Amino acid sequence: MPNFAASVVIDRPQREVFDYLTDPSHLPEWMEEMQSAEWSSQGQPDVGSTMTARMGSRGEGRELKLEVTKWDPPMSYDDRMLTPMFPLKAPRISIRARRQLHPAMSDPFEEPSFILTR
Repeated sequence: MPNFAASVVIDRPQREVFDYLTDPSHLPEWMEEMQSAEWSSQGQPDVGSTMTARMGSRGEGRELKLEVTKWDPPMSYDDRMLTPMFPLKAPRISIRARRQLHPAMSDPFEEPSFILTR
């Protein structure tokens, strides 16, 4: 199965980055085709929590359901798509996302920046 990875250095406190990335309302700010997203489960996010998102372009949209599979604040967060992304009759395509924060130490006397990998 192919894997894709990307990294970016974010010069903000780790908890602030984690909170931003795991707040579904911010997804449209950094995911190009995301129109909206919100938690669909009650209570604080944790493993098993679900969110509903709407993706699309050119006036078309598709509702997606995602489930949190790992919740380790403020270090990592994984989710998996419960809604098939593509209506295929072939073997199901599984999409999982992992977001991890790693300290990026440039100067040992300064507060570290964090590298986001996803």
